[in-house]
Amino acid sequence: AWVAEQLRDPALTIPNDGSGDEAQEYILWATLDSRIQGARHVLVRSSQPVHVFQADSSLHRAAVLRNWHDLAPVLETEIVPQADHLDIIRHPLLCTMLRERLLEMDVA
Repeated sequence: AWVAEQLRDPALTIPNDGSGDEAQEYILWATLDSRIQGARHVLVRSSQPVHVFQADSSLHRAAVLRNWHDLAPVLETEIVPQADHLDIIRHPLLCTMLRERLLEMDVA
């Protein structure tokens, strides 16, 4: 429903600046696709503990964030500063944080 509402909005100007990672056109379609894909999946609770990483900018958006506590026991939540929900997976600090957590687990 959200996608249809957005595309019917006459004030919406669909960007046409290419498909590069930083292009507004790419960001628009990635956002739309993630909302459509997300609506198709039913997430079930797991007993497997998780470590949650959240993009700092996502915490300040109007969108509803996934509540990981509803889905699994959350061991820890870390905020990745200066990260966005679209680029967190490639953010250098996330890679560093993941490496540190994995090394901690390796020692244990």
